[in-house]
Amino acid sequence: MKNQLIAKYTVMVTLITMAMLITACGSGGGGLPGTTSSGSNNGDPNGAVAVANLTVTGTGTSNGTATIDPNTNSGKFTISFSTSGPGAGMIYIAEAYVNLNGNYNGGTTSKGDYRVGTGCGATTISDSCHNNVTYTCSFNTSNVVSCVNQIANAPAVASNIQQIMTAVPQNAYVVAYVCNGFISQCTSLSVPVIFQ
Repeated sequence: MKNQLIAKYTVMVTLITMAMLITACGSGGGGLPGTTSSGSNNGDPNGAVAVANLTVTGTGTSNGTATIDPNTNSGKFTISFSTSGPGAGMIYIAEAYVNLNGNYNGGTTSKGDYRVGTGCGATTISDSCHNNVTYTCSFNTSNVVSCVNQIANAPAVASNIQQIMTAVPQNAYVVAYVCNGFISQCTSLSVPVIFQ
């Protein structure tokens, strides 16, 4: 019991320290060719930090949906989102996933979620963001998606999405997932994309 209290106290002190050392995450300008898929919501009705806007800028477009082609612009694309709610501007966890249903399914490949981006408190104090997150990503001919959080200095995250590439082109979703610093309230937002 005493060890559990010490562990909880350590986590709280770490989170408070991280909140005091928070650094701003501006949205990076990618200027990639192609068009975007985007979505928005009005935030979480319970006041939790929420994904307010999500945009994927791909290598092209098909019927208004961003396409991501490994043979165009080296498969480069961006994932950008902003947050809202009282937790926005404070420390929170931010991740990006690729999946087939547009829902956050627990964040594991066994449930169909392929994590492609992390940062904003997920690994170190310097990964803290305020209201904006931008990942610079690439998709290659081996079906690997790799993304880097431009501002948070988080390590690159790569996932092989071969298991969901049942056809080419493949309709899929990019899912932005955020939680408050205590990971007690989490929300997600998704937009459709087409992998070619």
